[in-house]
Amino acid sequence: MEKNLVIEAYKLSKQFKSFESKTGEKGLLTSLRRRYVYKKAVYDVTFTMKKGEFVALLGKNGAGKSTLVKLLVGIIKADSGEARLFGIDPYSERVKLAMNIGVVLGAHEQMWEDLAAIDTFKLMEGVYGIPKTAFDKRLSYFIKVFNLEKVYRKQVRQMSLGERMKCNFIASMLHMPKLVIMDEPTIGMDSQSKSSLFKALQEIRKRYDITFLLATNMVEEAEELADRILLMDEGTLVYDGLPRELIKLVGGKKEVEIRLRKGARNMNLGRFGRIIAHKGDYIKLEMDGRRIKGKKLLDLLTSDNVLDYSISEPPLDEVLNKFYSLSRKRLG
Repeated sequence: MEKNLVIEAYKLSKQFKSFESKTGEKGLLTSLRRRYVYKKAVYDVTFTMKKGEFVALLGKNGAGKSTLVKLLVGIIKADSGEARLFGIDPYSERVKLAMNIGVVLGAHEQMWEDLAAIDTFKLMEGVYGIPKTAFDKRLSYFIKVFNLEKVYRKQVRQMSLGERMKCNFIASMLHMPKLVIMDEPTIGMDSQSKSSLFKALQEIRKRYDITFLLATNMVEEAEELADRILLMDEGTLVYDGLPRELIKLVGGKKEVEIRLRKGARNMNLGRFGRIIAHKGDYIKLEMDGRRIKGKKLLDLLTSDNVLDYSISEPPLDEVLNKFYSLSRKRLG
């Protein structure tokens, strides 16, 4: 294993067995003879992660993200292939691995509702054998960065969902893991709570050089936090790279927003690309990114007819939808 590698996954695969029930006139008899089907939840997934990276594992519901996370943290065993986290097999050496990683599962809480959050934190102090001085220092920092000074001594059942998720995160961080794996940690959180969580994650990463893997179907989370994207579709990894490279793969489109001066003459902007919005003096244009530096366009944008303009990438969710469509066409 290379010194800087935190995760190594090679040809990981996992399928689940279920049965189809029959309905109709013969349903009663046929239900006695179960017809089993196999679904490939994860198939032939290979990737690595380096120390200090923040990687977003993106995909729609059912793409295989949660199954991959469970394989990586040792909750379930792979049918084939292998994974190593810090050189450790996650399934056969779960206890050893637990000392090096933190896991936040949005659908599963680790806080006791009838206890105050501080009681769970104290439990983690004992479970991980954290020295008291280090525990007090870490807890004080996390409480401050998550803005929970008035909350963490309350009963968990009295907290908002956002406060509970922040406490879940703290409970997973007190032993200062080298790697934190999060699966849909913002489920049900309002935008303000999400923003607060993201800001805290960025500060913690910068301060402690922790590696993060975030499994999500929320594109804006990947855009805001991740250096790199792993994109899953129907159990397979269909993209591994930078967000901007993904945008290039689907055509390298740019969006140009233009604010015209009042009384500006007709500028025939349609010759540069597709007009996707036009209201009064405001025009939004989608065009080939390679044409952005063209002299004719630059002359137009800097002319007296234009009051202001901006150039940006299209939203990543649009890029993903286009990428899914193109990749399925190639396969089908």
